[in-house]
Amino acid sequence: MDSNATHPDLERKLRRILYETGVAETNAADLVPRGPHAAVDEYLDTNPEGNLPSTMRSHAARLAHFSRWCSEYAEIDDLNALDGPDLEAYKTHQTDLGYAPRTLESQLETLSVFLRFCRQQDYVRSELPYLVPDVDVVAADETRDRLLERDRAETIIGHLATFRYASREHIVWLLVAEKGLRICTLLALDLQDYSPPTQNDEGYLELHNRPTTGTRLKNGDKSERQVTVPPAVCDTLDDYLQHQRVDATDEYGREPLLSTANGRIASPTIRTYINKWTAPCAFDGECPHGEIPAECRAAQQTGNMECPSKRSPHDVRRGYITHLRRYGVPKEIISDEVDASVAVLDHHYDKTTKEEQRQMRTAAIDAVLSASPE
Repeated sequence: MDSNATHPDLERKLRRILYETGVAETNAADLVPRGPHAAVDEYLDTNPEGNLPSTMRSHAARLAHFSRWCSEYAEIDDLNALDGPDLEAYKTHQTDLGYAPRTLESQLETLSVFLRFCRQQDYVRSELPYLVPDVDVVAADETRDRLLERDRAETIIGHLATFRYASREHIVWLLVAEKGLRICTLLALDLQDYSPPTQNDEGYLELHNRPTTGTRLKNGDKSERQVTVPPAVCDTLDDYLQHQRVDATDEYGREPLLSTANGRIASPTIRTYINKWTAPCAFDGECPHGEIPAECRAAQQTGNMECPSKRSPHDVRRGYITHLRRYGVPKEIISDEVDASVAVLDHHYDKTTKEEQRQMRTAAIDAVLSASPE
């Protein structure tokens, strides 16, 4: 190997630094107008790198996510306008939809290849392929088994019930910790999607996929379902709606269930609600890691995840699913409840030990045998 050859990743990082610091100039002028969908179709038809048909089918599937995001969320109809912050927003959007880090890494790698093609056609600024954000897959693998244990979730919910009762953050915690809802699902909820309990039926949420008006569920229309809400959560939700909810509509005229003065709640706000209350010092000012909260960057910055005890919304969802499994709820039931296949549950969510799994199988068999007539 030529010792003077530049590693592609190193070259990309160096170019990114040059563009971000203004050392390298962009070619913002003289760009050729081109829409995202048309550019993707051209890339797939051209196949500039001579990839195998199977590879191009994968590229088509990955780039379909990007095209949809441009049209349905970012309102980008000309790639000339695409910039670095847009690419960061796209990564955040895909993360919020729940894609695994390695899947997201593949999506962004394909996007980088596509943007190099677009640069050659003068559809995008010359620096753009180098501004596609990275995915820290190693760090993601390290946190894949992380969850919020049930006792901690109950402690946090109890604290919020006492000091932040029926607040927006209390409701977010209840829906994530007690129902395992994804961020994208919370964002999609409208006022009309909640049906309070009646004499004949339990309270429930009706989950709708509405991509044309700004909210998409993880698996599109397949994610649409009704989710029963526990009575205690319904009581709190009713109080929130009566006393705490901000009367607001979003840009599409819809009434969000989780509203703010600006309309619909945003995903960073949901993340902040979750990670700030999972820091142990949020309750009594004590740190189990030997830090001084007043001097700890992770404690002072709610979005900072350097604290080993802080958890993400995904960790809380994983804890809810594991809690259901420990109580012996069949995987098929959980699969329908949380909108995840049994295979995905096994790989990403179910963190029960082998001993716990053995005990659950034994209990299930004993229950069937004891109920059978002799």
